[in-house]
Amino acid sequence: MAVTVTPETVLRLNAAHTFDLTLSAINQRTGTSGVGKVIGQNDVYGYFSLPSLSGNAGNPELIVKMVDATGIGQNYWVFYGTMTDLQFTLTVTENATGIAKTYVQSSANPSGQFDTSGFQPTPTPAGGAGPTATPTPTPTPTGAATHVVNVGGTNNMFVDSVSGTNVTTIHVGDTVKWVWVGNQHSTTSGTCISGGIYGGCTSDGNWNSDFQIPPATYSRVFPTSGQFKYYCMVHLADMTGTVIVNP
Repeated sequence: MAVTVTPETVLRLNAAHTFDLTLSAINQRTGTSGVGKVIGQNDVYGYFSLPSLSGNAGNPELIVKMVDATGIGQNYWVFYGTMTDLQFTLTVTENATGIAKTYVQSSANPSGQFDTSGFQPTPTPAGGAGPTATPTPTPTPTGAATHVVNVGGTNNMFVDSVSGTNVTTIHVGDTVKWVWVGNQHSTTSGTCISGGIYGGCTSDGNWNSDFQIPPATYSRVFPTSGQFKYYCMVHLADMTGTVIVNP
């Protein structure tokens, strides 16, 4: 589901170089979903509760810490610890750049995680800050097309409108548009462990629609060639797809 941003749902950390954090979750047993509420923080760490799922606005379900390691030549680090077996997505957005990363718990095994690749510090040009350069937009290749993938419906599958399978073949610069036609699902980039019911999956952070229901849509342009796998955070390895991007 998409997080409806309100002051109580956004955890802002590191005042010197701010990051906004939001949390969304789903109860995999009932299919109900909710968003995190900030219940305590300082400049380095904070807690989220999930009152719409737990019924307790003061019960911490996730703790998140941001570490500024730029002083030792490193990045901004993300650490989090879970106190719930609910499936969730933690989104961390660097306000200076708009860059966002997502962290997903898709199994029923709570754990702590860390990301020391995190967010890179913005380099300062030699001789001072100087004028801000205006980025040159990457031109969209002539003839770029949009390809539709239906999400859900019969048998809870990703179904490409052209191939009729869960494989979508496009070219660099094309857009894939996922269209929700049944139930609550997500399109989340990453790989899954095959076999068994609801096999485990790991997000690679390339994209994540979060939990959505019909008639939602989610679009992404693919600027580079390659093979990109994705899955549904509700059904995990039982609902996967692949985007093949040709030059």
